[in-house]
Amino acid sequence: MPQSGPDHAVRVPEAEENSDSEEDEDHDVDVDTFPDATAPSEIKAVITKVKKIVKFTRQREAATVELNRLQRAARKKSLKLIQEVPTRWNSLFLIVERYLQIAPYVDSALGTIARQKARVLDSLTRGELDLLRDLKRLLMPLSTIRPRFAPKNH
Repeated sequence: MPQSGPDHAVRVPEAEENSDSEEDEDHDVDVDTFPDATAPSEIKAVITKVKKIVKFTRQREAATVELNRLQRAARKKSLKLIQEVPTRWNSLFLIVERYLQIAPYVDSALGTIARQKARVLDSLTRGELDLLRDLKRLLMPLSTIRPRFAPKNH
């Protein structure tokens, strides 16, 4: 059984994925990343910010077009941000995973839209992205284990 506490990091196995990010190679989750009293509110704030960015990007054609253009210019597969599906048990993991896959393009697209329009959302800070990476690592075991026990038609 893994130990956890202020002096221990929790080791979480990483599933195979097609990610070009070198940042995902470190799979240790430092429990101290989530401070005791503030963790739920900080995590909730970052998740809420990501969901707002996803909604903004998917509802505005200019943002979607710019996001696709930036990915194509980098010779990457054009991926869309994933919206929350309340009835899917793992939709938060899927949202976080996709956001992290294309975060640099989302940031650039939001910057481009900000120069063209008056109202735009702020992109995630470096600290918020780090928290999101840790959240992904914490959710990873659920995403790999849960499908094995789910009914075949779900």
